[in-house]
Amino acid sequence: MTGVVHWTLTRQPSGALRGRGTVEAFSVRSNLDSGVVDRGRSGSTVWPLSLDLLMDSTAVRVTTRPLLANECDRVEAVAAGLAREVLLRIPDGVSVGAVWRDSAVTFVCRDGVPMTVITVTQSRLTELSTRRALVDRRGTVRVAGSGGPAFRAMEIQGEGTTTDRVTLDLTRGLVDRLRGEQSLTLRITPLVAAGRPRAVLAMPHKTAVVVTQRVTTTVDRLPN
Repeated sequence: MTGVVHWTLTRQPSGALRGRGTVEAFSVRSNLDSGVVDRGRSGSTVWPLSLDLLMDSTAVRVTTRPLLANECDRVEAVAAGLAREVLLRIPDGVSVGAVWRDSAVTFVCRDGVPMTVITVTQSRLTELSTRRALVDRRGTVRVAGSGGPAFRAMEIQGEGTTTDRVTLDLTRGLVDRLRGEQSLTLRITPLVAAGRPRAVLAMPHKTAVVVTQRVTTTVDRLPN
């Protein structure tokens, strides 16, 4: 997926950051597509998509404006996730070689299946100057959920890893460049719907499918 993200941030007296942003020129490409699928014009969404941000010492929260009544299979939720990729917290007072850990719990919904995603990331400050910082990050991802429409319900369990390198422009407090990779293996098991005929229940129905998803993330700051 690709898009152009704009953020305007304001420091609060408490030290937290509040911001407003937009996502535009948003599109999605997968290896199942014959080409680029333009999502920026789909549905009833008004693009560019408007976002709100709250970032403090404990969390980074990005929400759409207005809030979505239902985030399941909504492209706006995917676009908001893309905008969050360019936000990075570095603890105060760190020096080269410092290591810190962040964790996040998010809820996503795909094909009608709500899922919980737990991400644990270990970051290391590998370079620091008056103008630039370089951060290497490695993480683990766990996914779990079940649900879906009648007679198509499924259980999804998965785990994976992430690695990325982030270059920060310290003179502006912005992500200058990000290169990342994610590998996620999902085990998808069909569930028996309540009320399915007994004859159908006697048939093999819990054949699990294993899917491996690989994602490459590329972020570059556009010139002013």
